[in-house]
Amino acid sequence: GYEHDLHPSHDADYFRGILDGSGGADAIVSAPAINFSDTPGGAQGHFAADAAFPQGNGDEFVIEATAELNVTAAQAGTWTFGINSDDGARLVIDNTTVILDDATHAPTDHLGTISLSAGTHSLELVFFEHASGATLELFAAPGAHAGFDGSFQLVTSGAGTGLKITPAGFD
Repeated sequence: GYEHDLHPSHDADYFRGILDGSGGADAIVSAPAINFSDTPGGAQGHFAADAAFPQGNGDEFVIEATAELNVTAAQAGTWTFGINSDDGARLVIDNTTVILDDATHAPTDHLGTISLSAGTHSLELVFFEHASGATLELFAAPGAHAGFDGSFQLVTSGAGTGLKITPAGFD
């Protein structure tokens, strides 16, 4: 696909300027999980009940999601994070790039591993949608994984046994 330079110095405002000329205009929206698609209610990725993108569907947009990730003592250790997206995304945890996907493409999984200690960790996800179709999921599983399997869960502020974010969701 078309390559973008999604390196650490580029934030959501940078891509807004490239994609829509808005100069970085944005609105803050809170969401309990990152599970969005341009066909809400379906399951374009691995998880059902996709929500609509916060600012509506279409092409040429950017999402920057930030949250505090809470890891319990029992959860401390190696974690594999995954992004299923159409188009590219970057996941940064505690200033470490865990996943870097700087291309346009159909829905595709990208995985990365990181060791997390018990406590609070900063999480930032930047996603861009260029053209034709859009989906975005953020999920995680304990341990090291080479591909998606049933142990992955959405990273959420809701119910479940996976990693939790606070206070009430991604901003």
